[in-house]
Amino acid sequence: MTTPTSPPTSPPTSWETVLDLLEAEVERAQACLAAGSVPDLETWVAPMTPDAVPEQLRQRALALVDRQEQVTRAIGAALGQTRDHLHSTAREQALAQHVHTAVSATAPPVYLDLVT
Repeated sequence: MTTPTSPPTSPPTSWETVLDLLEAEVERAQACLAAGSVPDLETWVAPMTPDAVPEQLRQRALALVDRQEQVTRAIGAALGQTRDHLHSTAREQALAQHVHTAVSATAPPVYLDLVT
């Protein structure tokens, strides 16, 4: 899991700074997913922006949105796999408990005398 980053306490001075921070978050999430875990995003706080994205940074911002959407889908898939694994593990544990109960029962054996 990644270490949460602290959001800036004051608004960033430029859109370049905002985009740098957001790109770093996407890269951390991608690295975490590549390592086989789900990133901790609960502590993330969106940076404050002073105004609209300047035209010269529009393409960079749009590319970042695409990367964020890809990471969001990947996180959803990873969480789905984790959920499926947990359900499978719970079923296996229930079966193991059932088998354990069946083979360790203390009831006396029952004998049937079949006369034909």
